[in-house]
Amino acid sequence: MEIRYTITEEDYIQFNLYHIEESASLRKQFQMLRLYLPLLMAVVIFLVGTQVLKQPALYWVVVAVLYAVGWFVIYPRLYKKSIRKNVVKMAREGDNTSVFGDKTLEIAGDKITISGQDTTEIIDKTAIKEIKQKKDLLILYNSSVSAHIIPTRYLTDSELATLTAFLKK
Repeated sequence: MEIRYTITEEDYIQFNLYHIEESASLRKQFQMLRLYLPLLMAVVIFLVGTQVLKQPALYWVVVAVLYAVGWFVIYPRLYKKSIRKNVVKMAREGDNTSVFGDKTLEIAGDKITISGQDTTEIIDKTAIKEIKQKKDLLILYNSSVSAHIIPTRYLTDSELATLTAFLKK
């Protein structure tokens, strides 16, 4: 079986967003920033308003609660936007021709060969630790921090099913 595909910057961004959403440690960090930071800031806002500015407590309770709720609602979009911006910035640093561009995936026996413009990598099927499928991507994890991205737009449904079945055996 041979599959030809192209990895674009957008594929790379989507993979990173997906990986961040699925990573337990990064998910924990996200939840801390989404929940604990606004609660801490709400307390600070309340104390500054009532103790330093000597204004009514009810007013500062409302301000602090609005701040906390606003942050809780807006933060996921800010987080994704920040991740996207950083991934784009990192992707544009240096030469990334081995990551982006045209690729060919060939399966022969239990070996998977992924060839790009400058690189060829031969992977034993047993080296694939996990297979994740996102709407647009098939992700083959070698480890918790290393993966091969295959955009599913280049695969027919039967090719995707065959590839997934082969890798899961």
